[in-house]
Amino acid sequence: MKHFSSVYFVLLLIISVGCKSSEPYNKSSESYNKYGCMDSIACNYNTDATVDDGSCLEEDCAGVCGGDGSSCEPDWNWEVYYDISTSIRGFQFNIDNVTVTGATGGASEEAGFSVSTGPTTVLGFSLSGGTIPAGNGKILILLGGIGDMSSACLSNPIISNSDGAALDVIIIDCQTIREE
Repeated sequence: MKHFSSVYFVLLLIISVGCKSSEPYNKSSESYNKYGCMDSIACNYNTDATVDDGSCLEEDCAGVCGGDGSSCEPDWNWEVYYDISTSIRGFQFNIDNVTVTGATGGASEEAGFSVSTGPTTVLGFSLSGGTIPAGNGKILILLGGIGDMSSACLSNPIISNSDGAALDVIIIDCQTIREE
């Protein structure tokens, strides 16, 4: 009987130790926590994180994770020319293959036009009814942007004359808007 008690004791000891080592994983235990960004929309999302540490970041306008926007400053000035025989009341066009970040100068600025830009679109008009004078080979506007300017190309131009009617125009060499 004494031998049976010893075997019983050893078996209990093995079962007891085995049970303790198979305790379930405890995510709330400090030793198992993995800190990081838990927002799946953030650019630095950490799939292994079990505790959000507030480090989540967004991309800036140039796609830099946690960027401060400084890389969004135009890294080139690209001249858009026009060859139009009548005054221009307004214009709109797209720029393909690059990201437009701003516009300034040229005949648009001289005429007091308001110019708005989006990543691929430029829109210009006068709030006071002013017009851009007719011109051949003149700079309509200077664009700033991000990307390889050698691949930039104008598309979908809309030019209106002083009466507000659309002119028939084409794009020449990706950079000049010409009246047909």
